[in-house]
Amino acid sequence: MNGSADWGKRAACREFPTAMFFEDVEPEDDEGNPLPLDLEGLDRARSVCGRCPVRLQCYQAAMEEEGGAARLQRHGVRGGITAAQRYSVWRRDSMSCDRCGEVYDPLGLVEGETVCECGATDETPIDPEGDRWYPRHDALLQKLIAWLIENTQPGDRIPPPYQMLLLLGHRRKDDLPLAYEKLIDDGLIERGEGRGEYYRKEGARAFKSWVPPIHRHRARRAA
Repeated sequence: MNGSADWGKRAACREFPTAMFFEDVEPEDDEGNPLPLDLEGLDRARSVCGRCPVRLQCYQAAMEEEGGAARLQRHGVRGGITAAQRYSVWRRDSMSCDRCGEVYDPLGLVEGETVCECGATDETPIDPEGDRWYPRHDALLQKLIAWLIENTQPGDRIPPPYQMLLLLGHRRKDDLPLAYEKLIDDGLIERGEGRGEYYRKEGARAFKSWVPPIHRHRARRAA
């Protein structure tokens, strides 16, 4: 979006009102309470971002400015993606390729299509409303990993989310599928192929090298 940086002078959004990327996408009621995301407004904003020559710079600037801010402290469409999607990118630690370090195009990233010097890879698409990932999920993730380390061996089948819900004594049934997807993304478990849904634990090396998402961000900021 508009700013003092040189790239900001070339931003396509300079030709449009600021509200198009904020109020028209994330409306509020008369008391200032957030209303559901306006998907038509999002499409209009993205149509501008999609042809912007400095979309990547805008996205990087937004992620740097927002840092580890909570979802509700992020606002508007920047770099072509919503505040909730930027929060999800931060939570996933998926802004750039782990191998070559190249920053992914934000529009490709949220669609699940990432391309860098290493080639093209598939990522889980990010809904405009975000991944619904909150601090409690980090705690659940570490609890789940501790259970897997203590109770399973590499290659073992592991209980599906609805069974793990009971084993861990967790009350929110919608949290476990998200945690499982994160474990798959991080290479700690794999989804089995064949009849029925099942999961399998990966090798011990993957668990030894795993770092909680919040620690990854701290390490990056310190680097």
